[in-house]
Amino acid sequence: MTELLTVFSSATPTTLFIGGLFLFNLILLILVVILFVRLGKVFKGKNGKDLEAVVTLLVEHKQDAEQFHREVAETFIAYDARIKKSAQMPSVMRFDAFNGTGEGGKQSFATALVSEDGDGMVLSSLYMRDKMRIYAKPVEKYTSSFELTDEEQAVLAKAKK
Repeated sequence: MTELLTVFSSATPTTLFIGGLFLFNLILLILVVILFVRLGKVFKGKNGKDLEAVVTLLVEHKQDAEQFHREVAETFIAYDARIKKSAQMPSVMRFDAFNGTGEGGKQSFATALVSEDGDGMVLSSLYMRDKMRIYAKPVEKYTSSFELTDEEQAVLAKAKK
């Protein structure tokens, strides 16, 4: 140990500087070798594939996933539009069209089939012993251009809720 101290004490500043540079370069060389070994493992990849092929494959999968996402979104938008146009919560009411005369016996009915926006129809039937009549009245925004009976108005109001 004393010999080492005497070597360093007798060394000139230039010798110390060159020795420091040599040590610094040796450390850098070791770090570069470690880096090359690690990069070799990364670029080798699974089954000998290189990193570029893996990245290219991931980009293709990302594009496919984005295309699938667009198609699914368009499909759901179309389904939503179709559902809004379909009959929502149909409402039915049975009634005696002839108020207890024994003629109808609550065999008559009124049904509202309207969309979420209130467009559709009110379907009603009047039952009598020897015949039956069916009426369909168009509805827009929960109102009809035809006169609605009390029962038809009631089923339309119930469908609106």
